[in-house]
Amino acid sequence: MLFSVLGPLMISGDDDEEIPVRQLKQRQLLAALALYSAEHLPTESLAELVWGKELSAAPGTVRTQVWALRREPCLASRISRDQRGYWLCVRSGELDADNFSALASAGLRHLAQSETRRAAGVLGQALGMWRDPPLADIPQTPGMSPIRERLLAERATAQDAHTTAALMLRQHQQVLGVLRERVAREPEREQSWAQLMLALYRCHRRADALDTYARARSQLASHYGIEPGPQLRRMHKLVLRDDPALAASSAAELELLQC
Repeated sequence: MLFSVLGPLMISGDDDEEIPVRQLKQRQLLAALALYSAEHLPTESLAELVWGKELSAAPGTVRTQVWALRREPCLASRISRDQRGYWLCVRSGELDADNFSALASAGLRHLAQSETRRAAGVLGQALGMWRDPPLADIPQTPGMSPIRERLLAERATAQDAHTTAALMLRQHQQVLGVLRERVAREPEREQSWAQLMLALYRCHRRADALDTYARARSQLASHYGIEPGPQLRRMHKLVLRDDPALAASSAAELELLQC
């Protein structure tokens, strides 16, 4: 089976056929069980994850929804309960969020070891697993928010590292569009602004790189009331003086892109 949470919730059987779970509360329940599959969830905790603290369901409601889920033959043997609560059996490699985290961590290690081309491939594979924001079709509750935020933060780190690897491979032309979309969507990401400046500079567009710094500074001030941080200010200074460091490679380039 495969439990997919990096986008709308999807559950596939061993034959790759999607297992339909159409009722919203059952989907919320299954999502919580999948993401916390390493834990034995007490009934009260499971109810809070699905319904929220203020509208938490009675134990009988949880039992009813679990019973409905277990009517699906593929899930019947996977969902277990005892007097305390419930747990879902998710085997190694069956949860896409775990697979993504493992690949992203491996990609980051390759990048730190200057295995740039390998890092780019592994990180690209990890990012290719995402279809949308995690559990895009499941209403958010306070209990589920931390794990969603963790996954989004891991994706952001992997995206930055993948772009760093691409820039080290001199693929600056290819990443321009991705970086423009990223800073438009998340203007607070100063590393993305710095990467965009470097990509533009290497495309012989020094004026555009300087204009990008001005836009970044303006957006950071208007949206967040802050000035650019050390990395972005350093990139600005390097572009202003046509510093040879902007053409650096290997370890020196990695330092430039990450500091």
